[in-house]
Amino acid sequence: MARCGAAGLTERMFMKQLVIVVVAMVGFCLSGGAHAQASLNGAWRAMEVVVTGGENPGIYADVQSMIVFSEEHYSVVSNFGERPDIPEGVGTISDELALASFRTFRANAGSYNVLGSRLIRHFMLAGNPRDVGVTLESEYERRGDTLTITTTNDQGVTTRINYVMAD
Repeated sequence: MARCGAAGLTERMFMKQLVIVVVAMVGFCLSGGAHAQASLNGAWRAMEVVVTGGENPGIYADVQSMIVFSEEHYSVVSNFGERPDIPEGVGTISDELALASFRTFRANAGSYNVLGSRLIRHFMLAGNPRDVGVTLESEYERRGDTLTITTTNDQGVTTRINYVMAD
């Protein structure tokens, strides 16, 4: 028995929208879009940082860092090192304490592209204004829900960050 009135119209509109969404998803998957998205897209939480060379080599497991990839853009926010505790209700804090709380904070965002196993990030925004416009090349490897990004700087210090999927 066919519905009539507003309920029937709402149900038909819902079914039409559902069909459109399903057709769009099938087209997306057939076009290879789902495969491209599976490469890096999503939110990744750092589990470990391994630094080889330089002044502070070591394995760091207490890492506060997250990188988020969309189809063409990324954003990363990290805190490496000890930050001072600022008790709640303290009111105005000193310039020295404010500076100390941001010394270990790093953030940047921009566009990226992938060439084979190379991840090339183009900084459009950065916590350090001198980093805006920088291009950073790294090696990456994704295995299921894990992502490893390895970068070697001009001084030969290699940093390998191991991430797990956060979403």
